[in-house]
Amino acid sequence: MKSFTDKFGKSWPVEIRFKDIELIRSRLTDDDGKPLNLLDLADQGRLYQILTSTQRMIEIVFLCCLDEVRESFQEEAFDSSHQAEAELIPALKTDRIRKMGFWFGERLNGAAIEEMTEAFKEAIVDFTQNPHLRQALRTVLANQAQLIESQARRIRQESLHILEVTEQAMESQLQKELEVLQPEQVLQALEETVPNPGQKN
Repeated sequence: MKSFTDKFGKSWPVEIRFKDIELIRSRLTDDDGKPLNLLDLADQGRLYQILTSTQRMIEIVFLCCLDEVRESFQEEAFDSSHQAEAELIPALKTDRIRKMGFWFGERLNGAAIEEMTEAFKEAIVDFTQNPHLRQALRTVLANQAQLIESQARRIRQESLHILEVTEQAMESQLQKELEVLQPEQVLQALEETVPNPGQKN
């Protein structure tokens, strides 16, 4: 069974059981607003719809880990330490599931979410009984990971290009402004900027 570790060092096992499939379908919706059916998404090769959404991944794994969350969650301690949040989110005053979800989400940082996503991928593959479908699903997930990595590289390249163009434009503008200034103005500006060594502060 795959697991991930939250930012406080607690290990969370991720296993998908039929009851988890039903629980997810009863509480979450897909991109079309229909009940979220993990089995349908896996069969249709559309798991990317949830793997690319951090919020949805957290909600799904939370439901898969609900039994473990119940064992660790202390409602009285949560209520006393989250009074300010409860004023902003009224459901945190009365909805125990919402409280547990909020508590679970607080334990996740970037590293934990990345590890959680990988654990979930393995769990959904393990849930697939047909070995041929299981191998096909592994291939689909690997291809999706490569696509996401490729998109990230493209975004980095575009960001670096924008930065380079911006720096060139700023340098060009500065050069134009310096060309307009007369030599005595430049000298005066430098004298105002650089303190006189003999001058006391």
